[in-house]
Amino acid sequence: MAKERISRGIFVVFLLLLFAGCRLPANNERTDSSVTDSSELFSYSELYKELSPSVVTIYSNFGPELLYDENVGASSGSGVIFRKDGYIITNYHVVIDEERGFQLISPIEVALRNGKTYVAKVMGTDPLNDIAIIKIEETDLPTSKLGTVQEVKVGDPIFVIGSPGARGDIMRTTLTTGVVSAKERTFQGIIRLQPNLIQVDAAINPGNSGGPVYDIDGKVIGIATLRDPETQNIGFAVPIDVAKRSADEIIKTGSLKRGWIGVDTVTLDRVTARVYQFDVNEGAVIAYVYGASPAAKGGLGIGDIILSVDGKKLKTNTQLEDILFKKDVGDSIELKIDRQGSEQTVNLTVEEIPPGKLE
Repeated sequence: MAKERISRGIFVVFLLLLFAGCRLPANNERTDSSVTDSSELFSYSELYKELSPSVVTIYSNFGPELLYDENVGASSGSGVIFRKDGYIITNYHVVIDEERGFQLISPIEVALRNGKTYVAKVMGTDPLNDIAIIKIEETDLPTSKLGTVQEVKVGDPIFVIGSPGARGDIMRTTLTTGVVSAKERTFQGIIRLQPNLIQVDAAINPGNSGGPVYDIDGKVIGIATLRDPETQNIGFAVPIDVAKRSADEIIKTGSLKRGWIGVDTVTLDRVTARVYQFDVNEGAVIAYVYGASPAAKGGLGIGDIILSVDGKKLKTNTQLEDILFKKDVGDSIELKIDRQGSEQTVNLTVEEIPPGKLE
């Protein structure tokens, strides 16, 4: 019996030693799986090197976003070259003087990172979406590829390149990083209440307006437009799909005759419907009605829910904008709305956006 106990004891000790030996790390073996080799960390340096030459600095004397008020010619914004022949997307508020009745600023100077400067021509503007298309006379320019916001998800990593600097800082274009915090946000912009914005937590500094917001593949998914001055790390961008649509028409026709009915809307979903006790849970809720607009003439008001346009049901407010974008000025449209639980039909005539009149 004693020999059996000794034998069992030796066997148990052997198993313990064997198990312990399997668990003992070699001297050069990493024991903390949470420690990441610095060489494995992602760097934006190559993307910055590739893309920053296509990001331009825009100078003006009257831009609303001057970084240094005493420095005439300070950066009033940024822009991104999207065609080799000199077409640039920027913000509408970068190229207009709000205090002078939304007049276009002249001259507008564009500086590239190689130190070259050009006088740019404003080819067209989309005031409601804070987009402007300008052009410099040059060929074979570096460009950024335009992506789409359709596949962008909340939480996706993004980065912003812009020019928040004064004259002499052309070579110091900055890059900030973050994630997509939300989509289809509505926020009070410099021009109007802007719907369908992308919210990001990357820093958007004075001078970044009009610059590109990129996805992790280096494609432009938005145009930086504004930041919340009351908080930190809340910035907004115009979806690139909206900017591209405006750019295509401006380049093709020489102008942008946007049809509108004169409303700002937000998407109605089940959560919003429950919170505000709406009787329906899909559509576009009217958040603002512009004076003397077709909507105002037709009697539409804040809180009315647009359910359909010409028989096409709306699930999001972007669908309303898509429909209106395809309408010609003078077209008649039929809206079905819900007003405090009562469905009504309203007929409107699409009008052209009054130039410079967004009140």
